[in-house]
Amino acid sequence: MNVTVRICPRLHVKPVFTLIELLVVIAIIAILMALLLPALKTAKDQAKMIVCAGNEKQIGIAFEIYASDHNSYYPAPNPQYYAPYGYVFGFDCYPWPAWWNVFLGPYAGCKDWKIGVVPAKFNPSTVFVCPMYDDSRGVTIVVDKMGAGLGMSNFVPPADKYGAWEQRIATFPYTPLIRQPATELLVADGRAWMLGSAWEFTQPAPTCYALDWLRHRNGANFLYCDGHAEWLPSKEILGRNASNTLF
Repeated sequence: MNVTVRICPRLHVKPVFTLIELLVVIAIIAILMALLLPALKTAKDQAKMIVCAGNEKQIGIAFEIYASDHNSYYPAPNPQYYAPYGYVFGFDCYPWPAWWNVFLGPYAGCKDWKIGVVPAKFNPSTVFVCPMYDDSRGVTIVVDKMGAGLGMSNFVPPADKYGAWEQRIATFPYTPLIRQPATELLVADGRAWMLGSAWEFTQPAPTCYALDWLRHRNGANFLYCDGHAEWLPSKEILGRNASNTLF
């Protein structure tokens, strides 16, 4: 009698993680995330700072093109009339809104911007918006849906640095009077549309017209009248303010 012997193959059981091993893997992943996330945030903030500086350079070009079309004059920071707030300065004023960036809009890709007309919606991708404008540290105003996070200095010549605030913001800078354009501040990181005076950036919120001197990596971006933009650390900003060379 023939007997057939069948040998059953040995069952191979797939290895599985034990609970301890699984917890170790999770802990390693958590440690790696804790190490990488700060670096990723730093890289993201660095990228935003670079974009902001690039925006300021484009704004500088828009200022120059505007000046070439307007007899060497830059737009004034705020030469507007707004009756509900009583902005009546005793000289010719433009209808609201008439911020400096409204004048520059057609020269910087915002063809539909017009003096006296508020856009239908806010566009955060224009050059007049700092990528870090919504930083939760301070108060940043979205100005009539046209800009956020950048302010224009109201001390550009022939503005009287010791004159009335109302007259400074309505003065149209005349480029031939800017003797040192490489050091004359034009636009910088700010919490609203204007940089009013050297003391404002040291004030806590809600002083809205302040220079935001801690926005980018413990510093801020500055655009000067010669068209160059640079980042300055907070220590240097404070030093320039103390020596009255910031504005």
